[in-house]
Amino acid sequence: MLSSLTRLSSVWKEEKVERLSPLGSRVLSEYLEENGVSPRRFLISSAPGLEPLLAQELCSFGLDPRVLPSGMVTLEGGWKDAACVLVRSRIASRLALSLRRFSSRNQAMLYDQIRRMNWPQIFSSDQSLFIKSTGTTQDTDFALSYAPLRIKDAICDEFRKRGHLRPNVDRQNPDVRLNAFFYQGRCELSIDLTGQALHRRGYRQDGAEAPLRENRAAALLLFSGYDGSRPFTDPFCGSGTLAIEAALIATRTPPGILRDSASYPLVKLVPEAKAVLEKERTVAGEDSLDSPPRAIRGSDNSKPVLEVARTNARRAGVENWVSFEHADARDISAPDSWIVTNPPYGERLEDPTAAGELIRSFTHAVKHKCVGGRLGMVVPRGDLEKSVGLRPEKRLAVESGSMRLRYLCYVIQAGRFVGR
Repeated sequence: MLSSLTRLSSVWKEEKVERLSPLGSRVLSEYLEENGVSPRRFLISSAPGLEPLLAQELCSFGLDPRVLPSGMVTLEGGWKDAACVLVRSRIASRLALSLRRFSSRNQAMLYDQIRRMNWPQIFSSDQSLFIKSTGTTQDTDFALSYAPLRIKDAICDEFRKRGHLRPNVDRQNPDVRLNAFFYQGRCELSIDLTGQALHRRGYRQDGAEAPLRENRAAALLLFSGYDGSRPFTDPFCGSGTLAIEAALIATRTPPGILRDSASYPLVKLVPEAKAVLEKERTVAGEDSLDSPPRAIRGSDNSKPVLEVARTNARRAGVENWVSFEHADARDISAPDSWIVTNPPYGERLEDPTAAGELIRSFTHAVKHKCVGGRLGMVVPRGDLEKSVGLRPEKRLAVESGSMRLRYLCYVIQAGRFVGR
């Protein structure tokens, strides 16, 4: 697998990575030690609804995550556990280190608790800052959108009190990202260790249409049970994301193995974690295969979009593992295969009636021509979900921006097709 990794590295290292300015030596480490923050508490985010799948994936790595009632996935451990998530997780979006949990029922409490932290010991004043608030402030006297401003004021006031310049705010490419998660009148403040979101593998062309992010595509594949042991096809492949992620899964290639270590704030904020991260990358790559065990195929009825898919596969280094062809999804014939797809709907197919008919005729073809296989789909909840006409083995509600989606998994068996 070494030659394959070398080839992939040469492709992916062409991508632009976020470069962080040097931080003071062991700044964050000293804060954690002096404040007794041990074991470390990590917050792992993903698309809303994918938390159970994320927790299941982390368990498969030998980790012990918790899914809280708020929907947050947490993990207690050391830098090795953090490195494992950054390198191996296909579903996670971001990994953050919890700094402090406290009551924040009003503006004064929020400001006071932030001022109690020694911020110059966490990062230096020449680093740019961005603060994001998530969750709900329903039990407080301030709006969620107001929280970042109040937190920023408290941090800057603490820097000046301790004789430092105040850090600048950078919304586009900050050196330090903080997240304030509010739930039931409490706040958990964390610092991002990810930098560029983990779903950005580095192979998709900027500006190309791709309605399913890489980590959401990987989640659909894993939810469907795909492991590479049977042939794979995506009959609505679009820009090729599902087929490319299938190739990475089938070859056991961890998605973070080729990312430049310098792009992670973890190695800048915690210098001793760099060696841990590098070791995890090496160990994770040892189990990778030179090629998928079975064929991986994508098809679409748009020739221009197939060219985008081929380009993305080439950028991902999997062009020799995935084939793309021009075909109508309703002509599918793939017995004893995994069929995992994201059919057109919404903005991709403006007429809801046409979308429903397309999905109905497609699944009818699958029912009769793909016996012995499994079908995984993502569709909007509601009428289009009913258009499938099959009884799902399992389903999962997932949020994608303003869209309320459903992951559906079916076992294709012989018998009469019955619409619902």
